[in-house]
Amino acid sequence: MRLARPAFALSHPLAMAGVYTLISLLLTWPLLLHFGDALPAGGDAWQNVWNLWWLRKAIESGQWPFHTGYKYYPYGVNLYFDTMVPLAGLLGTPLQWLGLNLLSTYNVMVLLSFVLAALGMYLLARYLTGDALASFIAGFIFGFCPYHFAHLYGHLNLMWMQWLPYYILFLLKAVDGAIGQGEPLFAPTNVPSPKGGGKEGEPSHQGEPLFAPTENDATAQQGGINPVPTPSDQGGPPPASTPSHQGEQRLAPTPSDQGGPPPASTPSDQGEQRFAPTEDAAPARQGGINPASTGDGTPPLQQSTIYNLQSTIHNALLAGFFLVLTAYSEWTYVAFLTLFTIFYLLYRLWGVRRGGWRQMTRL
Repeated sequence: MRLARPAFALSHPLAMAGVYTLISLLLTWPLLLHFGDALPAGGDAWQNVWNLWWLRKAIESGQWPFHTGYKYYPYGVNLYFDTMVPLAGLLGTPLQWLGLNLLSTYNVMVLLSFVLAALGMYLLARYLTGDALASFIAGFIFGFCPYHFAHLYGHLNLMWMQWLPYYILFLLKAVDGAIGQGEPLFAPTNVPSPKGGGKEGEPSHQGEPLFAPTENDATAQQGGINPVPTPSDQGGPPPASTPSHQGEQRLAPTPSDQGGPPPASTPSDQGEQRFAPTEDAAPARQGGINPASTGDGTPPLQQSTIYNLQSTIHNALLAGFFLVLTAYSEWTYVAFLTLFTIFYLLYRLWGVRRGGWRQMTRL
């Protein structure tokens, strides 16, 4: 008899949070033994402990938390550029009300930074790949990277990097829901080949070209003639203000407009050419084929430039993401999040749905 699969699998986010908590306690040992009477290090850690106290004090007394008179008395000082970590102060205030001292509150914030960072990267990788094991490894690498442990010794403001993967995760979900209509972000699609067929013989799911051909263009491609004959094409004089086929108004009638043969240097009625045709273009025009399209009449593939641009943006985002891991300034986080949002929205709006992720990265 086959046993029923347990509903609570190890890959569940809560289970992974428990695993990452155990790893955090192990790698920060013996912090657990001195949770309420010691800090991982001194120096700036005491400044961050004061920040936790001040946020609670400001909330209880109704003061503006970004200005204090406890520093530089009697003038006071603005704390806008101080390493306050306001969210840590907001989360730590209820813990202090419950009876935890400042050292215990600070150590809770330290452990949260490890657990939430690893869990956030796990959720992001799971959303992108669907592989639980690979996502667990990604969470471990991000949450317990050397950068994180280097700032364990006093820099709570730089340790709190756990919100980066959550920000990216929910940004991807929001954009996928708005633009991709709930489709996975990197789901491969069938990009048509130059011969018009789909991927490995599958039907082509080609999107609309940048410039959709009209019925007149289709007629011109089949017959190799001008789809809309003008009086000059039929041997009669042109109207006084008849525009040419390129949208430019003729100032004076030519011999071809009067029924005679066109001069050697005068373009024919197939359209005025701004550039001289090449040897390859001449047979194409004679055979009724648009030189800009393929031999079977399929629209040209104009997406290579788009794919290259998307790949460049993708690599730039990855580079910026790893740059954040080695940054030593809080402003780098702000700049990264801002640029990530702008470039990713442009990345999706530019036309990522025209082709699959795998096809895009191969170009």
